[in-house]
Amino acid sequence: MNISIRDRSVHPSLDRAFEIARNLGFDGVELSIGGPNMPEHLIWRREGLMKMADFLQDASVRISAAHLGSYEAFGLNRPLGQKLFQALLPRAAKLHISALTVAIPQQTLRSAETCEEAAQTLAARCREAAERDFSLAVGLPLSADDSLRFLDAVDSDNLGLDYDILHAAREGRKPEKEIRQLNERIRQLRARDEGDDGSSCPIGMGVVRFEPIAAALNAVQFQGGFVIDAPPGGDAAASAAANLAAVQEALLWAQSY
Repeated sequence: MNISIRDRSVHPSLDRAFEIARNLGFDGVELSIGGPNMPEHLIWRREGLMKMADFLQDASVRISAAHLGSYEAFGLNRPLGQKLFQALLPRAAKLHISALTVAIPQQTLRSAETCEEAAQTLAARCREAAERDFSLAVGLPLSADDSLRFLDAVDSDNLGLDYDILHAAREGRKPEKEIRQLNERIRQLRARDEGDDGSSCPIGMGVVRFEPIAAALNAVQFQGGFVIDAPPGGDAAASAAANLAAVQEALLWAQSY
């Protein structure tokens, strides 16, 4: 199973993030594009693309996916955001990226009207992405039942789920049960952890029990990947190494549970 790490979990500088991820043994890096600094991202400029290509070649690491950030913040439901999405696809292709991820916030899904609008918007973006051989994964703050209903409303084979393990645990749901229910609809698992007080902590040291999760993944023969999306500690490289080791250990002993 491939294990990637989000760039911001390693280092704010992309070249250092790629280098550290490679040195620690990650299979890839998830690229953060959305956010308040999105207009300054290297991917929007020709010279920036060339720099990123050089970073990737020097580090001998791949980009597992590009994260667009929040559905609302990126503006996927507005004309400008749709133009940005269409402009992103050929740029991402030059970096050999084939997967995109977006998170839909709770407020977007609170009414039937906004939920239907989001489903229709994602269906259109999935068609555009499929034409260029991209796949999409969506992060949903919903139960497994509601997530399946949303995915069915989009009705696209090109859309999978970016399943946030910590969010499910915080909501009092059992991730290992939901993983078995969602099964092949999960494209990627987002791994992070926190203590009872809500503060971030190393994976496996907080509220998330990763051993039964790993056992569930083994039971359904999960074919997707992990992305570690944990805030860096004082020593970002050490934090990333500890989180990688925790996930690898849980997966190694999965058959014992």
